[in-house]
Amino acid sequence: KAGAVLSCAVLSCGSGVEDAYCEERGVAPTPENICEIRRAEQRAGCAIWNEACPNGLPDTSLAFLELDESGGDLADRGQVLPTEANADRFCAYFAAQAPDLVFVPCVFEEWPLPPSPPEPMPNGAGNLGHYRAAALIEEALRRSGRKCAVLLHRDPKTVSMHEMRHTGYDEALLKWKSRMLRAHDSQHARNMRTRGVGFAERLMAPEREKAREL
Repeated sequence: KAGAVLSCAVLSCGSGVEDAYCEERGVAPTPENICEIRRAEQRAGCAIWNEACPNGLPDTSLAFLELDESGGDLADRGQVLPTEANADRFCAYFAAQAPDLVFVPCVFEEWPLPPSPPEPMPNGAGNLGHYRAAALIEEALRRSGRKCAVLLHRDPKTVSMHEMRHTGYDEALLKWKSRMLRAHDSQHARNMRTRGVGFAERLMAPEREKAREL
């Protein structure tokens, strides 16, 4: 609405989809099918975004980088691998976009990042995928020498974060954001089974808590 040009990069699509979710929909839980499920969910979320910001994220602005990722079972698969080839591919995308501002989930408040990724924590904090995404942004900035702002936002797996800004919104916007998150149906199903709470409710919980604090 302010005239900014937006782009959205999906680094990998192979995580978070349970085998049972695929099988209930009559498809085998292969890496290819899992990625297609996640791609469809990302497109659906962007379509809901565009209801509020028409053409804010057209199809040409949504990039599936398909970086090399880990295999294995549900807990391990779909994580972007810290390889030189992945760094090269992401840095080429970053250079082509030449962003003035980057938005990424926060794992640690430190920037540059600590050299070691987060260890699994009893409270579930520490997201390896988010850590590696931030590390790729760091590498892209180092290679390009470009100056840009990096905004970190809190999510349920944030370990530490220095909060400098809070963005308020009303009930109508909250419902819209919840619909956008709910478009990720495979993540909703997994969260309901493992945590007893939906995907949108889980991701919105830190924001509701902060609103009560403020």
